[in-house]
Amino acid sequence: MNSFTKAAAPIMRAVLLTLLPAPEGLPQHAWYYTAIFARSS
Repeated sequence: MNSFTKAAAPIMRAVLLTLLPAPEGLPQHAWYYTAIFARSS
């Protein structure tokens, strides 16, 4: 994996999660914060 891919992966993950609808009972703004701080294990 090159350095560009490693740098772009968290940004791409946040964008993809942001495009998904928020789960029921979770406000949309909270879903955005979840997308920003989501980490892969």
